[in-house]
Amino acid sequence: MQVLGLLHWKYLGLLSLTLSLGASMTLAKPAMSITFEPPQGQDRAPKRASAGGSRESGRCFHSGNETGRSIVPLTPQTNHGLTLAERPTFFAYVPKTKETQEVEAFFIIEDKDQNPHYFTSVSLSSVSGVVSIPLPQEAPALEIGRDYKWTLAIGCSGDLDPNSPFVEAWIKRVEPNSLSGSQETSLERAESLGADGIWYDAVEVLVELREQYPEDARLGKEWAELLDSAGLQEIATEPLLSR
Repeated sequence: MQVLGLLHWKYLGLLSLTLSLGASMTLAKPAMSITFEPPQGQDRAPKRASAGGSRESGRCFHSGNETGRSIVPLTPQTNHGLTLAERPTFFAYVPKTKETQEVEAFFIIEDKDQNPHYFTSVSLSSVSGVVSIPLPQEAPALEIGRDYKWTLAIGCSGDLDPNSPFVEAWIKRVEPNSLSGSQETSLERAESLGADGIWYDAVEVLVELREQYPEDARLGKEWAELLDSAGLQEIATEPLLSR
């Protein structure tokens, strides 16, 4: 009986140790890393427009712009990104504009044959940062498998002219798979989208999380990693401007 009792207590001790180790391993699970993996065989879009001095951007932007950057579209280095959404959100960095001027941005989407798809104006604040341009419900949905070019141009005096600074980038809507097709807003979804090469949606999910939890330092780290993986590390510390 003593032997059986001893074995019983040893068994309980081993069981307790196993459960304890299991819990420790769960807690010690390594943190995820949200990065962008370009899809295999994805076409490269035309070279990213710099929207720099050749477009006389100094007429629009504040002379105290320390970075010297002009507009930068938040797209991968191919200048072409994928989305699952019928009406995705587009993002671009815009430097500080001149406070004494009426500055408005114009957002245009057209297909690869230059047929117009959508047009709107975007009010800009005088501070620099990442602006977001969501497609509203009344905008036509993007068609699956079709390439679209989007342009963000700055009207330095409230209107466009041949010298208005601008950037262009490309987007294609694709069919979702079983994982990336989820509608959940979470770090796990952002990680899945980035790994699947669904750029626009990964950015959108992470922006939503950063807006919900602005004090969460981990989200800032994940944002920096995602942008760095797409060659946009210089934008990672720029603020997200209110939508």
